[in-house]
Amino acid sequence: EDALERIKKEGDLITQSKRHHESQLRSLKGLLNYLRRVLPLDSNKITGRNYQFTLVKKKELTVEVSTDPEFWHTTERELYCVEETITTTKRVVLRSMSGEVLDERTEPKTTTKVLPNLDAIRSAYQEGRQLPHGVKVVQEYSVRSKRIFGEPRVEMVSSEYPDELLREDSSAN
Repeated sequence: EDALERIKKEGDLITQSKRHHESQLRSLKGLLNYLRRVLPLDSNKITGRNYQFTLVKKKELTVEVSTDPEFWHTTERELYCVEETITTTKRVVLRSMSGEVLDERTEPKTTTKVLPNLDAIRSAYQEGRQLPHGVKVVQEYSVRSKRIFGEPRVEMVSSEYPDELLREDSSAN
């Protein structure tokens, strides 16, 4: 009984940790999108004292589906879903201890799932068509960092370029 109780507590901790990390990931993605929006249109770089960060668009748009496709309208399911059918065949052979085949049969098992068709959703988004409820298409960015060697490029005074940060004051340490 004690072991079962510990397993339940551990499961609860894992669930809480999973929710926490999913929330942090959403928050970081939102921060990257915010940084991209506040940067000047002609720049994708953030330069600091020792590092330069470059925001790079990911090749494909990201599709986020928060609702079950089973609950979409019939026409939406026809346009934006695919059906995945998996057939597993199980072969059962019963043999006697001497090796003689007593019984042999095959048992096919078919499972079907309705999945969102990500390519159809992306193309509909790019054409400006209405997407199903709970479907969101976003452009995500990756961050590449580069160490700045040598003499720092950042000046002590205000810069004309808003994408460059001011140098930290060395006397503040």
